[in-house]
Amino acid sequence: AHPPASLQRGLLGGVVGVATEVLPERLLVCGGRPAVFGPACPSVLLVHGMSDEQTSPRAAELSANALRAALGGEERVVLNVFPGRGGQMLRGGHAEEMLCVMQFFSDHLHGVGRRGSE
Repeated sequence: AHPPASLQRGLLGGVVGVATEVLPERLLVCGGRPAVFGPACPSVLLVHGMSDEQTSPRAAELSANALRAALGGEERVVLNVFPGRGGQMLRGGHAEEMLCVMQFFSDHLHGVGRRGSE
């Protein structure tokens, strides 16, 4: 399968998932596949909580590992699990959580932070 043209040209700077997981049935399909997209592949940040009752931290880790296998490695997919965090959306008042998201934006999205000067 060929990636979409936008990925081939590297137009997608990154993907952020909050309190999410790769569906279990997709994990079976993804498991052990080699990287598909190469250098134009987007980076992924997953933000998760240790206290999430819907998606366990283990499910988030399995998802991150499947994405790493599919997208080309550890540097492409970052999983941050925060203690005391449930399954809610981003907490704007949580300094550490916001720092990790803003750093990801700065490092990966086109026209923002470091990438805006390239």
